[in-house]
Amino acid sequence: MQSLPPAQTDGRHFTNPSNLFRTAAMSFNIEHESLVCQLYHRTKHNSSVNVVCELSEEIGSPQFENEQWVVPCDITGLSAKKPKVVKIRLHPSVSQTSSSGDAALRQAACKSALKYLDLLLEESVWSRRSGQDDYLFGKQIDKIVEILAEMDKVVEIDNSTIGLSFLHNENFDELLKITSCKTLSAHLLTVITEESDHQTADMMFEKDGRSRHLARLVLDPGYLKTSEASQECVFESSKSCFTWVLARSDDDVENSPPRVSQKLECFIWIDGEEQEMVSITLVFSFVDSSSKARPFCMSAADLQKKEGRAC
Repeated sequence: MQSLPPAQTDGRHFTNPSNLFRTAAMSFNIEHESLVCQLYHRTKHNSSVNVVCELSEEIGSPQFENEQWVVPCDITGLSAKKPKVVKIRLHPSVSQTSSSGDAALRQAACKSALKYLDLLLEESVWSRRSGQDDYLFGKQIDKIVEILAEMDKVVEIDNSTIGLSFLHNENFDELLKITSCKTLSAHLLTVITEESDHQTADMMFEKDGRSRHLARLVLDPGYLKTSEASQECVFESSKSCFTWVLARSDDDVENSPPRVSQKLECFIWIDGEEQEMVSITLVFSFVDSSSKARPFCMSAADLQKKEGRAC
């Protein structure tokens, strides 16, 4: 049995498609017999085995030490000659506490368990990587990031949503074609993380327990609506732009004009390195006394001053 502190990931070092998933980071449902991921045989084609979650009183309960959760876990079935299933075993209180709203415990349990699994896999014939899928998905993700990086960006805010929009250019149609592929888009997820002084929204590709960052928004704490698990990305497209849409907190729905986050930073991952997006225009709509929605524009230079102009 192993106890590990939360695994740390930063989305870096994905410099080519073959290294798409060097960092293991994914949340999974901490429920009895829920599917965690699949393992693939390193030499036998089309040979795989499921990894599932098992809740057992035999495993030690989680402890909060030095301001972080330490979560004991055990992994069984991996050493069998022909494993039918591999189990990640956790104490039932992990499921009970995390489902009641403790996102930090849930995140620590998932990352610690997967980190321990990867440690065992170093000496195993099994891997969490499916080489061909990694290569194909890696090339598609690289292309998406390449196109997004070249596009002009606009942050659009209304009373219920905030959207990061990428404006039409010569590669716009190719972007829509790639992101409309369901086998890819089903793994493009929005992950909301709440910290004491800020909130982050990450656009990530996650598959079989491995992940890669694409873009990030950093906002005021509580600015976005949160959920316990990551959600499939919501994208909207028109003839002029492609938008990543995020739901605003219910507490802010009635404000008009909508409240602008005092903290607003945008990043994109290029060759595995986090880079801040520049030259972004902020646009927000509000309902005036005549009940007409009026757009309001703000340049990147005005973001800190929160000054703008009517569009």
